Amino acid sequence: MLNLKEAIQAEQQLRKEGQYDVRSFAPVAKEFGFDTVKDYVEKRNAYFFQEWIPEVFYVDISKYAKVTEDAIQNNKYGIYISKGKGVHAYHGLGEIDRELCKKLGVLVVDLNYTGGTIIGSAQDFSIILVAPSYLQLEPQKILAKFTEIVGKYVPETSFDGNDILVSGKKIAGAMTRTVGNSFVWATQVTFNDYSEYIEKICTKKSSKAPSFIDPSLLTRERLEKDVLAWLVDKNQ
Repeated sequence: MLNLKEAIQAEQQLRKEGQYDVRSFAPVAKEFGFDTVKDYVEKRNAYFFQEWIPEVFYVDISKYAKVTEDAIQNNKYGIYISKGKGVHAYHGLGEIDRELCKKLGVLVVDLNYTGGTIIGSAQDFSIILVAPSYLQLEPQKILAKFTEIVGKYVPETSFDGNDILVSGKKIAGAMTRTVGNSFVWATQVTFNDYSEYIEKICTKKSSKAPSFIDPSLLTRERLEKDVLAWLVDKNQ
């Protein structure tokens, strides 16, 4: 019979004593009913995820960078969803023409990730997940779940690397950071055509053609509801 909670306590005690490694934990895992350490880790992580009920914060896009960076640096765990008006450019560590953005009326939001610039607005679904690192969330599994949710409504949805594709074209890109005890995962699912802005602002061209979700198939509101049902209500 599986005894997950006692197995977790045993693991935590071994780590506290500096004596944990996978090989030595194998007989301990078996003692508590698990065939392998991998089996134990999968069930432990699933349990941690189910027990973690994150708070949801809606943040104006003008304050999004400051609020989320503060959350990341100070372990203010939760789900951060942007709101506001106008077009914005999520900016990582690459170059961006700020004067051009200003002329075009595009707000630059500095998020300190390693990828390229992402153009969006409040009509898109932008989310940053700041979670405790002990949850050991896996970026590819999160992206796969997002892809599954979108795919319920939109045909030919798949994911490749850090991107979600519809009919082979990119409708979302994801980024991951780990800072201290904070695990960070973020994405923007696009519902609008920004090709004109992308052509002018994005100096690093993507190998995948940009696209967007047809709102007649899936709305931003429906996507947000389904994502929060999974992350907060644990209904999926």
